[in-house]
Amino acid sequence: MYNKKPKRPALRRIRPAAGGTAGSTWSHHIPWNQIPDVVFQADAACQWVAVNQAWTTLTGYAIADMLGCSILDSFHADDRARLLASLLPMIENRSKVCRTEARVVTSSGNVSWVEIHAQALRNEHGTFVGVVGTMRDCTERQQSALSMQRSMALLDAIRFAAEKFLYGEQWQQHLASVLARMGQAIQVDRVYLYTYNEDATGTAFIHCRAAWDAPTAPARAGLLAEPVIPVAQTGFAHWDARLQRGELICGPRSSFSAAEAAFLAAQHIFSVVLAPILVEQKLWGFIGFSDCQQERTWPIPTQNALRTAAGIIAATVQREQASLALYTSRQQLSAILSHSPLPIWGKDMDGRYELWANQSSKSSEQVLGKTDYDIFPPNKAHDHRLTDAHVLETNQPITFEEAHTSPQGSRTYQITKFPLRKPDGTPYAVYGISIDITERKQNEEYQRFLAEASPILVSSFDSETILKTLAEIAVPILADICSVHVREPDGELRLVHLAAANPQQGQAVRALRQHYPLPLDSPRSYPLVIREGLSELLPHITDEYVASITQDAEHARLLAQVGYRSAMTVPLNLRNQTIGAIAFRITEPGRYYSPEHLQVAEDLARRAALAV
Repeated sequence: MYNKKPKRPALRRIRPAAGGTAGSTWSHHIPWNQIPDVVFQADAACQWVAVNQAWTTLTGYAIADMLGCSILDSFHADDRARLLASLLPMIENRSKVCRTEARVVTSSGNVSWVEIHAQALRNEHGTFVGVVGTMRDCTERQQSALSMQRSMALLDAIRFAAEKFLYGEQWQQHLASVLARMGQAIQVDRVYLYTYNEDATGTAFIHCRAAWDAPTAPARAGLLAEPVIPVAQTGFAHWDARLQRGELICGPRSSFSAAEAAFLAAQHIFSVVLAPILVEQKLWGFIGFSDCQQERTWPIPTQNALRTAAGIIAATVQREQASLALYTSRQQLSAILSHSPLPIWGKDMDGRYELWANQSSKSSEQVLGKTDYDIFPPNKAHDHRLTDAHVLETNQPITFEEAHTSPQGSRTYQITKFPLRKPDGTPYAVYGISIDITERKQNEEYQRFLAEASPILVSSFDSETILKTLAEIAVPILADICSVHVREPDGELRLVHLAAANPQQGQAVRALRQHYPLPLDSPRSYPLVIREGLSELLPHITDEYVASITQDAEHARLLAQVGYRSAMTVPLNLRNQTIGAIAFRITEPGRYYSPEHLQVAEDLARRAALAV
């Protein structure tokens, strides 16, 4: 429904130059086809002049079929005008470079996002004669951003549900609008709420209490076309048992058994996720999503959001069954918290905490009844109170990012604060939900770093300059200290360049290299990596490890001055030979290398080796 494949573009040749396509100015000494990013050149008419093999890997189109064709025709029709508008300032000499993102259409009709870095080519008279640049596949990042947007829209729909269900008497009249918001947020075909009941004979059946269908959803078929379905006719008593245990029913159709897949196929369902609604430990019903267009996996944030929605309905039903006319905000939210893995907190009009749940930093006993100034440093408490005041003043929710630093490291959270309102609409409390987005932010930063590093590494033909540039750009994004070492023809190891965020630490490292050099047969660090051609990762450098490698008092003093906390070293491999190694070191407290960091470093080393 929302992800229809675009039509494969018809490549056309425009204004061919006399004698054919203009020749490329590329150097044949660089192995362009070994570079993982697309490297391209176009003439003044924006026709392909040259492109490396990465383009065929990305799109499936042969290079010979592209030359002389319009470069714009390779992109999605909806992106061409925007792409041309991004290129014009560079073409008209109002900007030196162009950086943008657009969708390319592959030979199979699929779409891939690319991040484009381009620079204008001009002759000795300053006349524009073409474009040279790189393209990097950023489809995964775009999909991650889209997933986050959907998650935030779904959380907003759940906030709306909490407001309508928990703080209103006629909650069922809002069911249709709540399900519609959830379906539109997550872009599914159907959202539905079923309840379990028994008739006078004790026969169990499920009843469709409410449902929302997208405009393009297929008509309901089979059992799902009936408002009331006997449980025995579904043949899935084990689903009911799993739901009773609080488990999700979740996955694409292909992940279910043959009988289950056949049932789903008869209902035109490709993927489904169901969350149980438990009231006083009894299965009251379930809420679910269905995709009737294609198979999809359901991200953890989506599953958590659906669980939270089920928890809100469970809390509402429990209140209704107990005939509670008035209840406190803590009672209102207690059922939600038992279903939601997200950190949630709430403060009254005086800024005192009345709710503190799913938080690892402090217990509820340490927080409840206190203000931010009793718990946090003055500057952070002041910031918290400013955002609280904004929510109360505008009577509207806000979403922002906030960095938290602790002895365990720095984390980034996406925080949503929203008001709780009285029947007359005036706010009486501020509540908040936070999502840890540290990994997503770091991944985006590393992807930008690699994308920006690629054109820099191919901007020079001098290997020394390339390796020095590599060390400089790695600090401080990937390391506090970065050094590049190469093996000379006589077997000796030579330090090409050392970059350090802290000059004093840099001087200490140089002193270590001068007075305590590591021989080629050393069992650790860059000599080991150069000998074996394999990476080395030391996530945590302990005091015991430092003591084991210390040679004398001066050596200990220099090591302490540097203060290594984490290390990784990767080889520079070229044509099955290890020509050197890159050493990345962290000295900042709270930062440590992981296998994911090692992958980024190895990717950078591969690009550098190819450029050399």
